[in-house]
Amino acid sequence: MDYAVLFTWPLITILLFSFLPAGAAVLTAMLGAWLFLPMTGLKIPGFPDITKMTVACFSVMLATVMFDAGRFLRLKPSWLDLPMLAWCGLVPFVSALAAGWGPYEGLSGIATQSISWGIAYLVGRLYFQAPQHLTTLARAIVIGGLIYAPLCWIEMRMSPQLHNWIYGYHQHFFGQSRRGDAWRPTVFMQHGLMVSVWMSTAALLAAWLAWTRSVPTLFRLPMWLWAIVLLITAALCRSTGATLLMIGGAGLLAATWLLRTRLLLVVLISIPITYAGLRTLGNWDARQLDAAISAVFPEERAGSLRIRLDSETQTWMLLRGSETFGRGRFDFLEVKASEDFGRGIIPDGYWVIVLGIYGLVGLSIFFAMLILPPLTALLAIPAPALRSPAIAAVVGLSTVLVLYVVDCLSNAMLNPIFTMIAGGLVSVAATLRLARRQAFAAQHRTFAPPGPLPPPPSPPAPTQPPLRSGPPRPQGQ
Repeated sequence: MDYAVLFTWPLITILLFSFLPAGAAVLTAMLGAWLFLPMTGLKIPGFPDITKMTVACFSVMLATVMFDAGRFLRLKPSWLDLPMLAWCGLVPFVSALAAGWGPYEGLSGIATQSISWGIAYLVGRLYFQAPQHLTTLARAIVIGGLIYAPLCWIEMRMSPQLHNWIYGYHQHFFGQSRRGDAWRPTVFMQHGLMVSVWMSTAALLAAWLAWTRSVPTLFRLPMWLWAIVLLITAALCRSTGATLLMIGGAGLLAATWLLRTRLLLVVLISIPITYAGLRTLGNWDARQLDAAISAVFPEERAGSLRIRLDSETQTWMLLRGSETFGRGRFDFLEVKASEDFGRGIIPDGYWVIVLGIYGLVGLSIFFAMLILPPLTALLAIPAPALRSPAIAAVVGLSTVLVLYVVDCLSNAMLNPIFTMIAGGLVSVAATLRLARRQAFAAQHRTFAPPGPLPPPPSPPAPTQPPLRSGPPRPQGQ
């Protein structure tokens, strides 16, 4: 059943492009695949693994080539594309060669990265090139959250069973779905943490769109009503980290709107880079962070964080001598951890997985490809326009993308929708910069200083008196 659905999805995507406008087909195909396809994988020698992510991205790209190929010709490259190009085409190959795994391993990594990351980014670049396009994307994410809300309620009451009922198996260790005396929903995603991040993202965007009146109504009901539904659902998903990120994001967005400043969002952008730098090059052991968390949260939550911190420390210790380009494979580090420390590494944070496989170079490129798009988009917005409803989606999506990067410090829940947001922000940043240059040029022409005065008109030439008519008078008379 699960493989049949995966192999059928490209045909469904082609049908969507046949009957819907291209932009609507892209959103329906990407969101539909990510929300409902099974969490499974099929390994075929010589090809990237066939998974939910690869099928979703490949299907949309295939349909775009078939029905909307002209968009590729209209796409203008940007220097902001360089981190994604390096992440997909350079980092896997160089790390594989540096670790001694050979060129085949590197080429396989290039194929996997290009399908899982590059295609979603390219789709965002192609289809979300103006602020109104990002408003449509934000609205679609809110609708995706509303579709998932009743499914979450079912699993909160009945336990996570939807994936088992439809596809015949649980997609993750069932014991991790219990939180205290309640259930944490997983629906059709990898883990309850991924559902929590998704619902928190949808709730935050709904509240922001309602606050700024960018999308005042949805399905003929006030957006603030849908925001309340999503906020309650996100909180009941029982993920402390996702809930704190949602609350913190809401506070930052409100402060940005009230103060008309981007400073707080820029500070948020610096958090993941600063943390990773301190934990690696700074050799910070994070004991202060562990103590602070232990003083606030129960031992169960504090113990979970402690395991993450220990895994980060072990990974950095085992990378000695390979810090630049990594070990090429994370399973190698897990074996080494068992030999040296008596227990393996639990790679919860995606940043530490990237560090172990691709080293500091790969980690720097990973942060650049996800942080530069929101940073440049925010800097392209004039401060007075931060309250504009037309720009609200740009600010909101920039914020949720940075919050996703912060979440990658503790979790490894990859989602191509966020990669698509990054691509869209790169295109919109270019559009906003062009609009600012045109506005400046128009203002410069309007208030240009006057040129030199024209020379005064030359005086008229003197006129001869008219000659008298008649015969000439004889001389001497």
